Amino acid sequence: MKNLFKRIITTILVLTMVMGFNVPFSATTVMAASITYNVSSTIKGVLTDDGVLTISGTGAMPDYTKIANIPWYKDRDRISEVRVNSGITSIGEANFNSCYNMTKVAVASTVTSIGDGAFADTKLQSYTGMERVKTFGDYVFQGTDLDDFEFPGATTEIGNYIFYNSSVKRIVIPKSVTTIKDGIGYKAENLEKIEVSSNNKNYVAENYVLYNKNKTILESYPAAKTGTEFTIPSTVKKVTAYGFSYGKNLKKITITSGVTTLGDGAFYEMKALDEIAIPKNVTSIGSFLLQNCTALKTLKFYAKVKTVPYLLCSGCSNLTKVVMDNSAIETLEPRVFMDCVKLSSVTLPTALKTIQVYAFKNCKALSTISYPKSITLIESGAFEGSSITKYPTWLSKGNNGDYGIFTKIKYKGTDKYSEAYKVLKIVNKERKSKGLSELKMDKDLLDAAMQRAAEVALYFSHTRPDGSSCFSATDKMEAENIAGGQSSAAAVMTSWMNSAGHRANILTSYFKTIGIGCFTQGGTVFWVQCFGTDTPATISHPADKNVVVTVTVDGDFLSKTKLTLDSSSYNLKVGNKKTIKLYVQNPEWASQNVLLDNSNFTFKSYNTKKATISATGKINAKTVGKYKIKATLKNATGTSVTKSGKITFPQPKIKVTVKKKKAIVTWKKLKAAKGYYVYRREAKGKKYTKWKKVKNIKKNTTVKYKDSKLKKGKTYQYKVVAYNRKNKGTSAIKKIVIK
Repeated sequence: MKNLFKRIITTILVLTMVMGFNVPFSATTVMAASITYNVSSTIKGVLTDDGVLTISGTGAMPDYTKIANIPWYKDRDRISEVRVNSGITSIGEANFNSCYNMTKVAVASTVTSIGDGAFADTKLQSYTGMERVKTFGDYVFQGTDLDDFEFPGATTEIGNYIFYNSSVKRIVIPKSVTTIKDGIGYKAENLEKIEVSSNNKNYVAENYVLYNKNKTILESYPAAKTGTEFTIPSTVKKVTAYGFSYGKNLKKITITSGVTTLGDGAFYEMKALDEIAIPKNVTSIGSFLLQNCTALKTLKFYAKVKTVPYLLCSGCSNLTKVVMDNSAIETLEPRVFMDCVKLSSVTLPTALKTIQVYAFKNCKALSTISYPKSITLIESGAFEGSSITKYPTWLSKGNNGDYGIFTKIKYKGTDKYSEAYKVLKIVNKERKSKGLSELKMDKDLLDAAMQRAAEVALYFSHTRPDGSSCFSATDKMEAENIAGGQSSAAAVMTSWMNSAGHRANILTSYFKTIGIGCFTQGGTVFWVQCFGTDTPATISHPADKNVVVTVTVDGDFLSKTKLTLDSSSYNLKVGNKKTIKLYVQNPEWASQNVLLDNSNFTFKSYNTKKATISATGKINAKTVGKYKIKATLKNATGTSVTKSGKITFPQPKIKVTVKKKKAIVTWKKLKAAKGYYVYRREAKGKKYTKWKKVKNIKKNTTVKYKDSKLKKGKTYQYKVVAYNRKNKGTSAIKKIVIK
């Protein structure tokens, strides 16, 4: 916005006689220079030489998401006082942000809202007016020098972190306030008192600690409040985010049995806190709960949570002992105890499964640790900078540095070398058009690319299913392109050439070699290009071949995927056999599933009297009823799938023919049957007589019956019931007419 300068200049001419001749003298005095700013079509600002910025006009001041766009931004260091005159209805976002020398503000009674960061990072010490302001935005008084602030009697809403990094010592909340957002006392390190009107229906202060009205939520404990010990009232269920953060004096906090939730950073950077126990009644904990509590020496963590959250005690430089005694805990998230340099004793949870990256980074004093048998994954870098060198004997080290339980899985497919060489031809055509040298197929890159194409079918990513980088497939690889779903070499090359990153790899001038993978299973084709710079290891053109691929997967892959069974019916007849088909979902391509070899699994039937299942996954339906089977991936505890089905008795499929006034009833042998009943009935007008059992065949090998006791001109119906000791199965009804 263009600045308009108005100057009032008075010139005084003085004539002085010096040494016998006249010398004219001119002096210029600036009486009241000012700068005018166009804030909006109805609002102007005027900055005078005494540092007072006056805002006049009507309506709302605009918001500024970039402070450099504020009209007086270039003159902000000249502003010492702001006056917002009557007629202005709202002070917008960041309006006076970073006016570093501003110490005073006067706000007219027409203003009803003050936007985010309006006075942030100023030296504001005193204020007048604001009596009708209803809403204060986030960070309004951030970094200010206010000593005391009483919210006006009209205020209903107070924004997030409103006094962040300010000098405020006392805050007064009137009865009108209905909403206080997060962190009213966050990083207000001089705050001693929070007071609330006794008539407020939503909040209450007790001993200068802020709660909601019924004291189920502790909103804020003033950082500079006197006292070294504090017991959270028994009514409290939740401590909000940063509720006790930056506390200077508290050494001990007792968390009572009613507390279930501790918000993010609830005890963040408390300077004196040296003792705390998180009891088992706590079921929800936010991140960086105790981060940078540098006086803390012992942590007893009994919270009933599955995950110990990110940065829990990071930077607790005097922490020496941690006890995590809770069977519910399964995961330590990244950096939970990072930079706890004196930590020497840790008791891990009994059901712990995963220790994530940098969990104990730079814990220099930590040299031994006892691992529970439940642990299945320790991520690379979990103990970086510590003295831990031993890992659980039942875990092995993966290519990416993780210690985990790695599982090898097998599946079938086809390596399409013919398509790979078609891709090579198109690649070199594209390179030739740009004046680049041809790429040569390299044996090692080709082998790696075929393996990677099979892996991409399983996990569509440049990360391999075992968690390692694609470059671990061969040290010759400098770059990789992947694709899936294109049915031909031409189609995949079109896709790659239409993508800037993929095209750049294909046309990189210093690449000399390439390996191209093309793998297909179930009609979907997967493609990989691996580029290199070495002299090519020559190879003759291999023929397409059907393969059984072996791929290593880690626990992270297994946690992202799911096993499914084929969609065919699992409702069977007694005596039927069915081999199940198992698929694993591609975590990065939800509709893509890979058919796995059944040798990857162990199988279980929950009721072997109803059905059994073999080591190769073949179900044998034995008797009528419901059954359930389970398939579990070998060496991958918990990675399993179950399926239920219903077994019914088979029904004979009969055929009835007439020959010389005889009915001949035939059917196929049923292995499940011990014998067969043959039934007949005769038509009487529009109705039939009751069914009559005309034959009991006691051998299941007899599958034919001749009925000669028939009358000319009559209509008959037949059915056959197969039976064994417990079950029966009835055929469809067949009709004949004797002519």
